[in-house]
Order: sequence, then C-alpha cells, then structure tokens
Amino acid sequence: MIKNIPALVIDVTYQCNASCSYCQWGSPATGRKIEYNLRLPVETLSALGTKRVVFSGGEPLLRADLEELISYYRTSGVDSVVVITNGLLLSSQRFDSLLAAGITGVTASLDGVTPEVAANARGMSRHQQKKIMENFEHVLEHRKQMRRTPEFVINTVLSKANMEFRHLAGLVDFGNLHEVDYVKFTPVFDDGYLGKHAPWLKFQNEDSALIRTLGRMVVARAQVKTNPPWFWNAVADIVGGSKKLKGSSCGLDKGQALFTHGELKFCAWLKQPIYGRLNETVSSRTVREAQSEFKQARVQCETGAWCFCLQDLEQQWEIT
Repeated sequence: MIKNIPALVIDVTYQCNASCSYCQWGSPATGRKIEYNLRLPVETLSALGTKRVVFSGGEPLLRADLEELISYYRTSGVDSVVVITNGLLLSSQRFDSLLAAGITGVTASLDGVTPEVAANARGMSRHQQKKIMENFEHVLEHRKQMRRTPEFVINTVLSKANMEFRHLAGLVDFGNLHEVDYVKFTPVFDDGYLGKHAPWLKFQNEDSALIRTLGRMVVARAQVKTNPPWFWNAVADIVGGSKKLKGSSCGLDKGQALFTHGELKFCAWLKQPIYGRLNETVSSRTVREAQSEFKQARVQCETGAWCFCLQDLEQQWEIT
C-alpha cells in the first residue's frame, strides 16, 4: 500500500498456478474460483474515497475476465489499478492486454531470483522460474520505453527459504538494476496452513539476531525504496517472542479496505466491524461509523506477523 492513498484490495480468485509452501491457495483442496460479483458500486467506491484498486488472489491472471474488471474500475473514477502476480502468466501479450484495459501497475510476488529459492518457497521448477524472470524482465524493459511508466513493485515473503544474505541481496540488486518503485518485505505467517505443510519455513526465536543483521545489510544495499530499519527490528522482536505489535497503532483505518469472501472489511483477521457485504451499497455515513468502531476494536486485536501484510511501507507500529 502507498501512504495517504485510499486503496481497495480485492481477492479475485482463490486458485493459483504456484504451490507456495506457506499458502493454501495453490492446493487443489482449498483453491477455488470466485463466482460472485466483484464490481463494487461506484457509490461505495466514492464513500470509501478509493483512489487505488489492487487485485489479489490466488493468481489474478488466471481470470479470463481480469481485463474487464480493470476496465470497470478505471472507468469508475479509480486512478490506479494494480495486479499482484507471480509472473508465470505475464507474457508480453498478456501485459499488453492489461495495459490496454487500463492497468497502472504490477506487483511481482517474488521471494528470490534463483531456482533454489523458487523451489523451496514456491514449489516452482527451474523452467518455471526462468520463465517468471524473463516475463518480469520484459515488463521492466518495456516500462523504460513507455511515456507513462507503470508502477512496478517487488513483494517478498521472508521465510527460512530466503533468509541468507545472497538471496536477499539478489532481490535488492534486481530491484536496483531495473529501478523498481520499491521492494517490500513481509514476514511469513501461519494461518494454519504453514504449520501443517511447511513448518520448516517458520521463524524460530533464535532467528531474531539473523533478521536484524540481514535487515541492516538490505537497507544499506538498497538504492530503491524498501522497508526501513524499524521494520526489521519489529519482525525480530516478534520472532524472538519478547514483544508484540500494539493493535491501537494499526493503520488500516486510513482509507484502506479489503473485499474478500463477499465482505468489505478492514482486515482478513478481524471479523467485526465491516463496511458491508456483497451487493450492498455503502454510504459515507456507514464508512465513518465503521472506521470509528474499528479504532476501538483494533485495541483488542491479536496481533502477529500477518499484521505487516496490508500496511503501507511507512506504517510504523508501536511495540509493546
């Protein structure tokens, strides 16, 4: 997310063509299509103040009608539409199609630039990783030639699969070389799937010092915008078990919304309050009331590593 730009994150599918060890959507047992209407009313977008829409999943490029969704939101007064993708289906033809529909940015889900990390974290073959890197490099080269440059962000999940300096340095160097807008790191978290299927990727208390050290190295090496030092220290504190994020400092009341499982809400982890449900039109009054309720509810939140996911890069948590 970007500071001071009200954003709406929409889950457009729960199917994926990757088999990330820490994510349930690549599993045939849990991955599924979304059949309900994903076009929120213009009145709801206006009430939320939405200026930016981010399509998430699963893998959004699996939707044949993704371009139609992009076009809908761009013609509904939204300034920016971004797609999060693992890159496997981001061919030059599909990228051109997305641009024609009105896309303004791509967020690359990339945990490492090497086949080793791709295999260990995401279940990708060497051939698949080669294709992914070729697709992203094509987009980045095409981006340099465009008059109106689309946003390009790298989003990396930190886990035991990539917590070596050579892996993180490779990502940062790739971002530096191609002058991406920023590289955002998010710690892996367990929603119940990771612990059952890939517990070896989870951080342990003893990883705290390593996280701090690698964080200092990454910040020093990055020539593009990336997570500040406090982020790495906060992750280390949580992993070390000594501290927790203070729920009252959560920044999701600042104009951001998430549309998932037919509900328009603040966060996937908080059941109440919500803005509204599928096919409801949300008013400005409803938004104000929900945001007021959220400020009270977040104080009691059970915080954890998942809380970094939807926050903007500059959101600084209080630690308790």
